[in-house]
Amino acid sequence: MSIIDFSIVPGETLSIKLLNYIESNADLEKSRHITDPIVLPVVHQRGETCKLVALENSIAHAAHKAKSYYLPLYKDKTHSRSLRQIAKEFGSIVGEVYSLEALVRICETAGYKSETFAPLDEEAYISQLEQLVDKNLAPIVFFDVDVNPGPNIGSPQIADGKNEHATNIVAYYKDHLNKTHFIVTQWENYFDIDGMELARSSFNSLVAKREIEKFVKVLTPSGSTLWELKEFANEFGEIMEDIAERTSLPMTDADTPLRGKILVVTGPNLTHESHLFFRTYEPRRATETSCDKTLRYEF
Repeated sequence: MSIIDFSIVPGETLSIKLLNYIESNADLEKSRHITDPIVLPVVHQRGETCKLVALENSIAHAAHKAKSYYLPLYKDKTHSRSLRQIAKEFGSIVGEVYSLEALVRICETAGYKSETFAPLDEEAYISQLEQLVDKNLAPIVFFDVDVNPGPNIGSPQIADGKNEHATNIVAYYKDHLNKTHFIVTQWENYFDIDGMELARSSFNSLVAKREIEKFVKVLTPSGSTLWELKEFANEFGEIMEDIAERTSLPMTDADTPLRGKILVVTGPNLTHESHLFFRTYEPRRATETSCDKTLRYEF
């Protein structure tokens, strides 16, 4: 299974549709859980920012539960500071993130607390994710994603790790063969992925040290611009030759790779300056009235 087509699932809201989807595929005598409140995708990924997208989704989920503020991935008219800007302060060139420490520092600088996990094997990895979802958290996982058009797009794969990806776990269930399935949110959609395939991809495909990568700016057919990996840039649009390419910084021996790791945002650090600054404003809230792409955390 891969992308979930909610148009054929009964229900008026995303929560009800997701519940109905799981109940139609699960062994109802076995454990299952949907994170409450449901994890909503809050930003469209532009370029090499999947780790920051997943981090914002997890931060936004924690912020909604705590009725607190959070910084967006990209600067806008309301925010002069962003997660991407913070990432650049810790060595990111265009929004790429390669190490666990970098994600933790970005999260902390944005005013949120996090926990990291390094399970010893695939079974422990799956069990840890189930426990976190049971606690209504939105864990971030890392794996080698299949980006080839077709039925497996968005699924974990065993490959060379060059498509290292991050996403958020939304729910899990066990099927009639006692296999764990995770529902994840990525690319503004929801996907059903095999838990063991996710674990094996994270443990066996991701590398201990990412190679240096080169990025070029691309003008897409829609008129937007993206920083993309140079080797794949032509797939997204026209390379803007007048803008110099950028090169990522090398990982050091002190950087912890994302292979087999889990990160979860646990809540805001209410003593952090960002929360003190925003305390006079109304908190963001979640809107979930139907299963379309208007679902978001908003003011």
